[in-house]
Amino acid sequence: MQNAPEELWADELQDAVTPPPQPWGFWATLGWFALAAVLYLGMQIVLAFAAVASILVGIPLVGGHAEDLPTNGLVLAATTFIGNAATLSFLLLPSFIRRCRIRDWFALRPLRARQTVIALAIAAVFIVASDLTTHLLGKPLVPEFMVNAWKTAGFLPLLLAALIVAAPVFEEMAFRGFLFQGIARLRWGGIPAIIVTAALWAGMHMQYDWYGVGTLFIFGLLLGSVRLWTGSVTLPILMHATVNVVASVETFVVVDGMK
Repeated sequence: MQNAPEELWADELQDAVTPPPQPWGFWATLGWFALAAVLYLGMQIVLAFAAVASILVGIPLVGGHAEDLPTNGLVLAATTFIGNAATLSFLLLPSFIRRCRIRDWFALRPLRARQTVIALAIAAVFIVASDLTTHLLGKPLVPEFMVNAWKTAGFLPLLLAALIVAAPVFEEMAFRGFLFQGIARLRWGGIPAIIVTAALWAGMHMQYDWYGVGTLFIFGLLLGSVRLWTGSVTLPILMHATVNVVASVETFVVVDGMK
């Protein structure tokens, strides 16, 4: 029993000098992310086929016709929750394999007041600039896709939860968390990480036209810049959710005005 304190001190010293497990490097991260993308796409296809099949057999899981499914709000909400949950679980696996803490792998850090205020101010400036540019170009403030999704939501709180909670959390953890971490581990990898994650993230939103995708790319650059500046994905999640809240309010106003 006399050696117990010395053994405890030795264990603490060993923990101090032994570096904790680190996230994967660039190539392993890129490969795993590619597999996750395939899984995500596969989930979207399976869920879409299930909805189409239910309509064809006369027991529709969602309202409307098969050709309307790409803009169906209930389908969007379901695929967002189910597909994102499955894909995020897949992205979490490496942290368990390497016994690395999830908060370290995905850069989940507590919010800091000053950084939070600045990040939300950046989001607010983006919203105003984006809406003003959209108006000056004569484009609809709310894309037709969102109008149709809102009208066919079925259970609107589910769609709102998907847009405001599920999508920001999954997309930011996947792109500005998992993928960003791997790219940034390259020498001078911060700027490439910002650009690549913004491009891939915007590119996955093919339901929008070129203008919508371009707008998302610019927002992605801002999200990545905040991620690099703070070393945390928490603020990009908050910024993403904030923009989606404003977009949801705008959609509500537009759809309500159509009645």
